[in-house]
Amino acid sequence: MKAKKKYSTVVKAVLFILAMSLTFVLGWFLMIRTENETSHHLLEAGGSEEIVSTSTDGSLSVVDESWDWIQQWLVDNEFQMNERRTAENIDHLEITRTYKGTENYEIGFGGFAGEYDDFTVSWSLDHPQERLNIRLSNETSDYYPVLLKLFYNYETVNFRIVGEDDYRSELFIELSPGYEYIIPFHLDSTLEAHVGYSKLTMAAFFDSDQYSVFHGWGHYLDAAALTAEISYESDEQFVLDRVQHPLEERPEFGNTVPLITMGTPGGITPDYFLGPGRPRQVYPGEELEIEVLLNVRGSVWNPDTGERKEVEDFLMIGLLDFEQIELSESPFLWSSASLVPLFGYFTIEAPTEPGLYDFIAIIVENPTGGMTEDNFIPHEMSNRFTIEVIGN
Repeated sequence: MKAKKKYSTVVKAVLFILAMSLTFVLGWFLMIRTENETSHHLLEAGGSEEIVSTSTDGSLSVVDESWDWIQQWLVDNEFQMNERRTAENIDHLEITRTYKGTENYEIGFGGFAGEYDDFTVSWSLDHPQERLNIRLSNETSDYYPVLLKLFYNYETVNFRIVGEDDYRSELFIELSPGYEYIIPFHLDSTLEAHVGYSKLTMAAFFDSDQYSVFHGWGHYLDAAALTAEISYESDEQFVLDRVQHPLEERPEFGNTVPLITMGTPGGITPDYFLGPGRPRQVYPGEELEIEVLLNVRGSVWNPDTGERKEVEDFLMIGLLDFEQIELSESPFLWSSASLVPLFGYFTIEAPTEPGLYDFIAIIVENPTGGMTEDNFIPHEMSNRFTIEVIGN
């Protein structure tokens, strides 16, 4: 029974795990970098290298001043909910709910093809519109709002939930404590069967009705993404019909700090970091440059199987307010793995309407590689951070 349960949930996206050591390193790195930059600017102006504070009384460090600025921003800006994202009524949809209990206190996320749960990571279909399913389980004692998005060959694809006539780009539901949900759907009617494999990425974003800027350090705005393989009576290798568009590399950090990313050795573990309550403020339509530091090398370990897979290349999908956006004028970025930590940047275009928008990125390792149970693991996700579009 336990073995079957393990396979039926496909992948356990364990929430509530705070990478405290990573947060400490990020905070330390930001503090050192900020103090170094401040010292550098003061030296250019004829100041002393000992001076690291820009306060008028000399009593606050740069980090203290940043913290004060953050707290003042939170005071001046009352907590807001993202009104563009609200949970919907699903009573008319053919979504199966089964009570499983709350003993394990974890969230399960996965998917399968057909009418029954046959655990496979490579789905053989006659056509793209066959019935597919998303599985979500909430074995905690809390309610979890979750936003579901689908990507076909790493670009957003519409889908239709069984029980409705219209296609949609997302589904936002609230998971009740102790229940498992089976969500049957059909992919966009315009998709056609073709020779070779395709990739279907399923992504779940929790608490998408809340802006990350109001959560601060160690917030619990979790996300998970998985990619399954789809073929239409073909054994040919998957070929991504896109020119590789890598990150623009840089030799060193710039002066602006839109974000910092750091990774664990031998993997891709981005953690986009701005600090609590600190949005990146931009003007409507402004081109925003975002810096990236990724540790893309070696192999990635699957904790469920104890197997490792070599990282040869990786792909980055960017979402603003949970809608896929272009990164450096490309649908996604696709770069070869590096033997050293990769530092670079990409650009996005800010929305034209003033307001708050959360940014998040999905990192897919070996995006064109074949799928097996050994490498069927959740993709890396950045922490969300908020962009504030202000008026002219």
